[in-house]
Amino acid sequence: MTALEREIERLEGSERINKEQAVFYKTLFKIQAEYRKKLEEESLFQVPKSLSNKIKKGLPIVCFSKIKINDACLEAIFKDIYQLFGDFNSQKIEGLDIKELIEKVILDEKEYLERLSDKLKIDKDLLFFICINIASPIFETVARKLKTRIDEKLWFRSYCPVCGSKPLLARLKKEDGKRVLQCAICNTEWQFLRIKCIWCGTEDSKDLRFFWVDESCRVDVCDKCKGYIKTFDERKLSEDMEIIPQLKDIATTYLDILAEKEGYVRIN
Repeated sequence: MTALEREIERLEGSERINKEQAVFYKTLFKIQAEYRKKLEEESLFQVPKSLSNKIKKGLPIVCFSKIKINDACLEAIFKDIYQLFGDFNSQKIEGLDIKELIEKVILDEKEYLERLSDKLKIDKDLLFFICINIASPIFETVARKLKTRIDEKLWFRSYCPVCGSKPLLARLKKEDGKRVLQCAICNTEWQFLRIKCIWCGTEDSKDLRFFWVDESCRVDVCDKCKGYIKTFDERKLSEDMEIIPQLKDIATTYLDILAEKEGYVRIN
C-alpha cells in the first residue's frame, strides 16, 4: 500500500472524508501516477539557459505552451479523468485544443472557460477540475527534474517558481519551523516569510493573525486583504502522519467554511 493510499484510509477512518470520496480520490491519484510514470520517460521540457536570470527576475521557469506533449496523450488523460464523472463522449471535445484549454485555465482566463463551457455543454467547474488534474502530473514531472536547479535563497515570492501558480497550502517545517508554501499544481515547495501575507504582501503584524481548531492545522488570515491560507504545523503532527497536500486540503474543508463565515476569501 502506498503512502497516499494509507493516508486516504486514515482520513476515511477518521470520517474526514466519506467512502465515496475515498474511492474517487484513490482512482484519480492512480490515474495521475500512471501518467507520471509514462511522462518520466519523455523529454517534456528543455531547461532555458537563462534559468538563473528568470529566477532572479521573479519569472516562473515553465510555461505550459513550452512543454512538449503530444495531443494523443493529453486526450487520453482528459478522457480518463472525465470518465470519473460519467460516460465520456469523444464528440464533445472533437477539434478541441486541450493544450490551449489547460494554458488558459492556468492563466485564470475565466471568460474563455465560460465560453468554452457553454459551447461544449460541460459544467465550467468540472472543466476546470479536469484541466488542473491533467496539468498536475505533467507539471510535476517537469518540476521534479528542475528541483535541484532552483536556488531557494533567491525565491521568496507568493507564487510557484516552476509554474507560477498560487500555493495550495503552507507548512511549518518540523526541523526549524520555517514556513514553506506548496504549489497547487506541480507540488513544488519554496520558502516564504513567516510574518508576511501571501496574497497582498503586508508585513504589518497588526493585520496578520491565525485561528485553529486542531493545533496541527491553522488558518493564517490577513485583515488587510481578507485573504487566508491553511497552514499545517509538522512539529505538532504524529510521527506516522504524512502531509499529502491535496488530501489535507480536502480533509480540512471545515476550516474553509469557518474562514469564509468570518469574511475571509481563499484567493487561489
